[in-house]
Amino acid sequence: MNYIKVENRKTKINVISKTSDGKSEGSSQISILRKRTVPDKFKERFYNEIHVLYTSGIDLKTCFEIIIQSESKSSVKKVIEDVLEGVIKGGSVSKCMLETGRFSQYECYSMMIGEESGKLGDVFYELSRYYTDKIKLRRQLISAMTYPSIILLTAITSFIFMLNFVVPMFADVFKRFNAKLPEITQKVISISDWFSNNLIWIILGFISFIAFTYWARDFKLYKKIKSSLVLRIPILGGIIKKIYLARFCQAMYLLNVSKVNLVSSIELVKKMISFYPIEECLDEVSDEISQGKPLYMALSKFNFFESRFISLVKIGEEVNELDKIFIKLKSSYSEEAEYETKMLSSFIEPLIIIFVGIFVGVILVSMYLPMFKLGTNF
Repeated sequence: MNYIKVENRKTKINVISKTSDGKSEGSSQISILRKRTVPDKFKERFYNEIHVLYTSGIDLKTCFEIIIQSESKSSVKKVIEDVLEGVIKGGSVSKCMLETGRFSQYECYSMMIGEESGKLGDVFYELSRYYTDKIKLRRQLISAMTYPSIILLTAITSFIFMLNFVVPMFADVFKRFNAKLPEITQKVISISDWFSNNLIWIILGFISFIAFTYWARDFKLYKKIKSSLVLRIPILGGIIKKIYLARFCQAMYLLNVSKVNLVSSIELVKKMISFYPIEECLDEVSDEISQGKPLYMALSKFNFFESRFISLVKIGEEVNELDKIFIKLKSSYSEEAEYETKMLSSFIEPLIIIFVGIFVGVILVSMYLPMFKLGTNF
């Protein structure tokens, strides 16, 4: 018999195999971080295809074989082949997927529930929807930020070029005439001199910052500070918050329709959604639910979950329809995030263009103003 054990406090999920006499053959904790996970785009396609095949009456072994034949990427194909090999040897899909180290515990536990409840086809469908929505929200955010990022990068490049090459050239000309320069020109030349003298340190500082963020990305303090700063960014912070709330609701919906108990659901969602404010909240929420408190009351202690969210969760618990509440909240947050993402794009584009125009204009005026004065003197 195979099952997945969820330990509430430390949130460990172990795959334990037992012999017919009930003794444990061994226990292996799978660390998902040891291997690079399968891309979300493949997961979306994989769950969608296997849902269509499985609900058409095709057995799981044949479903996996068809997907393997149609997959061109060797690294991904190897993962599915490993899962199929385990299934052929008699293992469950959930256990075989978990042992590859390439699927999240959230997916594997959902699979296990689907296998035990006989609703594996529904789990395939919900996981497909989950990754479809996740990819859609990510694309919207990337789409909104791509054009402004290109403009900002162009502005920074122009800034570096003009301060490092153009301004020093004009400064040499002004020195030859030994003329008194306007105050704005003196300030621009001073900034250019400082920038030229410290360019190597600026580059090293930027590289060091990137290296530090990569090194510290798993530290609790770094994640806390980073998420706090991100959520404080006007408009963008609100969008990111809604995206993670939508993911939280989608995950809770899937686990609720699979009849997973609340404590296990909270533990799994915490491991699935790697965003510090949610992880921090769910640590305490899990403990309070274990002590008999309702979900809405445990969540209400944290500002991350707004009053509308808490009120609807309370209603869902009272009428025993949490799954419907979570899917409605998920749709609401997704639509709001999509709308605000479009608004962000519309707002940032002209703002950056104005910024670039002002920057270039100030430098040009500061450089040409002394030349006009020199011309009038002659």
